[in-house]
Amino acid sequence: MNDHLLPPADNLQMRQANIFDWGRKNLEVKSRNLATLKDLIDQQWTKQEKANSWPSILEQKTGIRVVNLAIIGASFGRSLLSYSDFLRKDWNKQRTAVIHQVPASGRMCLRFDSTNGKVDIVPGNADNFGYASNFFKKEIQKVHERYKEIITNDLYIRKYNSKLVNRFKKLSSERKIDQFYIIDNDFDADLSLEKIIIQDFETFRKKYDCGKFNHPIGTQFNNDLSDLVIQALS
Repeated sequence: MNDHLLPPADNLQMRQANIFDWGRKNLEVKSRNLATLKDLIDQQWTKQEKANSWPSILEQKTGIRVVNLAIIGASFGRSLLSYSDFLRKDWNKQRTAVIHQVPASGRMCLRFDSTNGKVDIVPGNADNFGYASNFFKKEIQKVHERYKEIITNDLYIRKYNSKLVNRFKKLSSERKIDQFYIIDNDFDADLSLEKIIIQDFETFRKKYDCGKFNHPIGTQFNNDLSDLVIQALS
């Protein structure tokens, strides 16, 4: 994470505003449309964060092409969509390994409406969909109700996670792709037949300095994680 480039923020909405201010001051991006300008800044911010991420360091250390499909704030379900889309459009059919770094189970990808599709929900920021509440009040309320219904249903969460694990496995096995997992200790799904690099990612992260929202900062975390991945792949 590059949060050391930003002023302190008390919540995720304030952090997003700080990213926007950072972009206007430091990037050569211009648009008369604020929504377009925000998207351009977000794209550049994400690009810089990925440049300092453990997948990028892994590529530097191994000399092997690494594709980072991560999206900030994405859920496990959204990760499946990204992976499936990559295999369909960009996979070169060469020998491949995939590492699924499973996000917190509180993150969800839920249907917003028929026009706008799905939205990502992050715990602690469940109101920030990017849609004006005065125009989309009914849709936002439905998403909130659905999210509350799901997040309090442990049986649903397990079935949901297991369904995604099986889908990942099918996509990978059909293409003879080796897959590995990095998970939190409370991840509820059957991974007994899967290869696990880190079983308790939350505890692993606590060994390092973290920013306001518990994201590790500095380079040591990414260096150490990339080394663990290299060991698993060897």
